[in-house]
Amino acid sequence: MILKAFKFRLEPNSQQKVLINKTLGCTRFLYNQMLNEKQTKYKTKDNTKLKTEKEYKIEFDWLKEVDSIALQQSRLDLKTSYINHFRKLKNKQKTSLKFKSKHNPKNSYRTININNSIRIEDNKI
Repeated sequence: MILKAFKFRLEPNSQQKVLINKTLGCTRFLYNQMLNEKQTKYKTKDNTKLKTEKEYKIEFDWLKEVDSIALQQSRLDLKTSYINHFRKLKNKQKTSLKFKSKHNPKNSYRTININNSIRIEDNKI
């Protein structure tokens, strides 16, 4: 299997800027909500199932405005962080899970190209 990655400098118009900022905010919000829920359940030794992105979308309607794949990737990022956190604890390394901040200069989110939803046409994404 061959994986490809491309790096582009984006120059979005005003509507695209709004959508990108909404997506950044929603992915950060979902990550922080799920981290908080996970930490609370861990401290209280609650073994009930965690909420999914779909349940959060029902609770917070504005999460429906952004790319659902970006929200799923946010959940997967949290899962990876949690696995790494406990692996480091097992190896007696100091570690802590941190909430995502709006003021971090490296805001990012990931999405996946499904049904050619992301394509390059006339040197534009």
